[in-house]
Amino acid sequence: MRDDAVTVTPARTRQIAAYGFGAFEVLIEDAPVTTWTSRRGQAVLEVLLTHDRAVHREELMAALWPGAPYPRARNRLNVAVHGLRSSLRMLTTLDLIVFRDGSYGISSEVDVWFDATEFEDRNGRGRRHQHAGHVAAAMSEYRRAVALYTGDLFAADRSSDWADSRRRRLRALHREMLDELGEQALHIGDLLACLQWSETLLEVEPWHEGAHARLMRVHARRGQPHLAIRQFVDCVRVLRAELEAMPSRPVVELYEQIKRGVVV
Repeated sequence: MRDDAVTVTPARTRQIAAYGFGAFEVLIEDAPVTTWTSRRGQAVLEVLLTHDRAVHREELMAALWPGAPYPRARNRLNVAVHGLRSSLRMLTTLDLIVFRDGSYGISSEVDVWFDATEFEDRNGRGRRHQHAGHVAAAMSEYRRAVALYTGDLFAADRSSDWADSRRRRLRALHREMLDELGEQALHIGDLLACLQWSETLLEVEPWHEGAHARLMRVHARRGQPHLAIRQFVDCVRVLRAELEAMPSRPVVELYEQIKRGVVV
């Protein structure tokens, strides 16, 4: 655990808190939904959470049962929504799932917190701070955002192909923020933070040359050139294995400078 890691949790006054990163979890007034009477009902809720509007039933059917005949998909959706409502009613008497004008949505009377939405919001605020030159505020938002990312969106749901586009985008944002945090830590001379952020990035993207290069600089600046050289060797190995490629010229030049004892 990083010393500056930030734990982000929803306010206790919210009526629904949903966690989509990694294992899917839903809490209603702080009580977790432990029994899902319908796996497809859970999937319906996942789709609704990823939209800031009601979702037409045909859009739901196309997402969850692509290619299925309309009558079969319509019946499956009805069964799934019934199961979803049954699961939620175990914890509340509120009608959380509403149907209007052919679309399903989460009741507007309910306050909903969703970790993926919070993640995107914090990333957006961080970008705006960064563009305005408020670097410290930007890094604070990035730290809080990456603390939310405990795994890919709906990672345990093997039927969630409909979420692939957003899943890839969130994954890319996560990597970009880790990269920014590592770069800024190196820029201000916080070598320990740079090491931690860069190692975290390499855990999820082992071929990231920027992270390898930062670690090489960190080791060299800490008086451990042998570790910097080892990092370069690891970079070469991973790039060959994963991408059938070699390090870029700037990384090779950095390696050669460290071997010669040049201050980097």
